Amino acid sequence: MDILSAFEKTTRKIKEWTDKTKADKTIVNSMSEQLQEMPNDLIVIEGKLYLAKDGTPLEDSAVELPEGGGGGASAAITVTNKLPSSTLIAASGSAANLVFYFSSTNHGNGTAYIFVTEGNNNRALKGSVSIENGKDNIIDVSAYIGSGTNIVDIVCSDQYGNESTLKYTVNVIQLSITTPFNDSQIFTKDTGIPISIKFNGSITKTLHFELTYPDANVKTYTVGGIATDNSSVTYDIFKIISDAGDSLLHGTYLTKIYTTATTESGNELTSNSYIFDIMFNEGKTTPLISSVCNITSVTQGEQINIPFTVFHTSNLNPEVTLSIEPSEQDGKTYLPDIRTINSGIRQTWSTKSYPTGEVTFTISYSGVKKSHIVNVTPSIIKQQVRTDNMKLYLSALGKSNESSDHDVWMGIDSDNNIVSNTEFNNVNWVVGTKKFSTTTTNDDGEEISTTTQYAIGTGWATDNDGNTALRLSGDARAFIDFKPYAIDPKANGKTIELIFAIRDVNNRDAVAMSCMSNGVGFTVTSDTTTFTNGSTSAVCNYIDGEKLHITLVIEPQGTDENPNTRLFCAYLNGVMSSAAQYATSEILHQSAPVGITVGSSECSIDLYAIRTYDIALTKEEVRDNFIAESGDIALSIENDIYNGSSML
Repeated sequence: MDILSAFEKTTRKIKEWTDKTKADKTIVNSMSEQLQEMPNDLIVIEGKLYLAKDGTPLEDSAVELPEGGGGGASAAITVTNKLPSSTLIAASGSAANLVFYFSSTNHGNGTAYIFVTEGNNNRALKGSVSIENGKDNIIDVSAYIGSGTNIVDIVCSDQYGNESTLKYTVNVIQLSITTPFNDSQIFTKDTGIPISIKFNGSITKTLHFELTYPDANVKTYTVGGIATDNSSVTYDIFKIISDAGDSLLHGTYLTKIYTTATTESGNELTSNSYIFDIMFNEGKTTPLISSVCNITSVTQGEQINIPFTVFHTSNLNPEVTLSIEPSEQDGKTYLPDIRTINSGIRQTWSTKSYPTGEVTFTISYSGVKKSHIVNVTPSIIKQQVRTDNMKLYLSALGKSNESSDHDVWMGIDSDNNIVSNTEFNNVNWVVGTKKFSTTTTNDDGEEISTTTQYAIGTGWATDNDGNTALRLSGDARAFIDFKPYAIDPKANGKTIELIFAIRDVNNRDAVAMSCMSNGVGFTVTSDTTTFTNGSTSAVCNYIDGEKLHITLVIEPQGTDENPNTRLFCAYLNGVMSSAAQYATSEILHQSAPVGITVGSSECSIDLYAIRTYDIALTKEEVRDNFIAESGDIALSIENDIYNGSSML
């Protein structure tokens, strides 16, 4: 290839680059931005011609020049490595500084081009920096290299294109540990506290156990000289503490575990860490509470999940109190969640309902407490569910198959009175998933494997977002004895909220939930929820597999002097789906009231919550309830849902 052909090839590359930039709307938003990104220079490095932008060569733009194509003026270049060795060990995420001396008889400053060969990958130009003539220069190459072994070539060039190269080997160490340790179990002097730790990082390490004693005194115990890489070693924390002359008493010990190492160049490396709350039983009957909460700050409405374990030798089913205490009173009462659990089994406290400011979440049992402080930032809009005139609130939040009261599900009203109980039939309280794989062949003869995941079992299930629901399928049924249509809504109106998801549908007409009597009530099928009185109906349509928030609002009839619009309104996820007007002569309540039946043999249902009011909520209140229930902070931005006048 002659020099003219080389430039023609370069010109084609510029055109290709420009066309790609114009077509890719994600790169730029305007033509002016596109022009700012275009190459504006040509640079010769190691006999290759590169496109460049403001003196920086662009990777993958090199064109091989014919011999003699990259010549420069005669000059003497000197480059000298100033590190103790040409091999450097660096920690992942920290600086990897290469130090070298550069001089050229041309007197001007030069440019260092950084080429990297990472593992088995091809050598690639990663960047360039200006270097000073006659001085030691430092280049941090951490942004250009990856984990493992990297061959780094520093090609130093003066202003006339004369070159000299330094070659370095940079080994990037990913110092880390993993452990399957379970701090929900009980440890004694006899059992010790064995912990298996897998080490990663080809360097001599020191293992640290940082214990916080019950009196808040913190002590650190170390094991040094660990050369293990990519394999596991088992240690006994109790023995390590005993060998140091200390002892453990009955109680819990917050324990932080991590490793450190020092490279030959003096860089300090620190691995990731694990924090456990270890329960040590010295033969006493005092209960133990273990809980680690890594959450220190949230935005109001986000779900908080706090794991905890309560152990009591004399009570297999302790009654635990979960309480929320705001730093400043906001005029609201946060009633404690009292639940019966299994001793020595890890539980999870999940909640979206809490105040703002510095909030203390406390787990207590029989005089023993464990608290966590979380800073809660206020949501930008009202994020509280309306509670006044609420006649039923039934929620799966905080329920667990492992709890001894897993088959107890009660609803409350706005005064926290118990207003409903639930009867369960054929529920096995074991929930999991099963994968089913199929293989098909496409038009090109390629085999494509598809994996479908099905829910199996019935009871309390956790979805992909960490929300708890009652999952029913097959012959499993739940009968909720609350009767939402017992009172005629013509005087004050009515609101019914149903939060659920339909899954594993075998029949589109399958009824997954219902409350019908003499043509009045509601039915939930796999794709439609219908609220009706036999004459007038409001309907929501949807697809299965998604969490849904369905709301029925029945407006009051009003009076002859001040009539209302008398609408049946159905909302899907806070947005009106349908509306119909009822006649003053129509019957809106059940003459023989019935409760709510949940479950179908032809589909699965996840029931998250039910809420009813003996008033008609406004469209703004329906929206606010949906946002508060969802806990999705993105939905809290009013302008993303409503216009400036807050109208639909």
